[in-house]
Amino acid sequence: MSTGITQQTPARTRSRVRAGLSRQQVLDGALSYIDEHGLAALSMHKLGEALGVKAMSLYNHVTNKDDLLNGVTDLLWSQVAPPPARADSWHDIARTLAASLREVVSEHPHPAHLLVSSQVLSEHALLLADTYRTALVESGLPESSAEAFLRTIVTYSLGYSLAELSWSRAVPEAGEDELAQIRRVDSLLPPGASDHLLRTAIWFCAECDTTEQFELGISLMSAGLDATLTDC
Repeated sequence: MSTGITQQTPARTRSRVRAGLSRQQVLDGALSYIDEHGLAALSMHKLGEALGVKAMSLYNHVTNKDDLLNGVTDLLWSQVAPPPARADSWHDIARTLAASLREVVSEHPHPAHLLVSSQVLSEHALLLADTYRTALVESGLPESSAEAFLRTIVTYSLGYSLAELSWSRAVPEAGEDELAQIRRVDSLLPPGASDHLLRTAIWFCAECDTTEQFELGISLMSAGLDATLTDC
């Protein structure tokens, strides 16, 4: 029997229904916004506009902006490739991880530093570490060596890739002549920089094949671990 009283839907429920969003959609939207506009431009208000909802409705899915950024960080880690199903050796497993970390940084340069600056341990990062440790051990590495090597590969790959974002501005563009390159590299230096500093910037950054250099680092670390295992 009707009581004549209209049931009121709680405000949080109304907002969730109206928004039609999930936490995953909010995080995906935040990452897309940062990729396009930069991390500094992100606000709950602007993200709400981009998603077509009021900013307050986002709080049904994230606690605050810090929670949002922690979620974006976890989303970045989720894009790192898992170990190859079939690998000839632990060297191949290490190269897969290193290359995938570099690719994630390259594809998401604006939020990439969150991978090393987040104050919360990412669930996907820890799951990834556990998966890779298992793969390295199953490929023949002692557990302690696998753990140490894994930490080294991750820190090297992220550090190199983040530095590469800066160096890449000095890398010659297609069809660029030498004079144009010198002028562009010079524009990246502090005002009044010496000719010697300019020459250093050219050989250190502009003349570097960053992929070859990156792979050299992985090879040197792998060779070092090989030597350590041989001596044991």
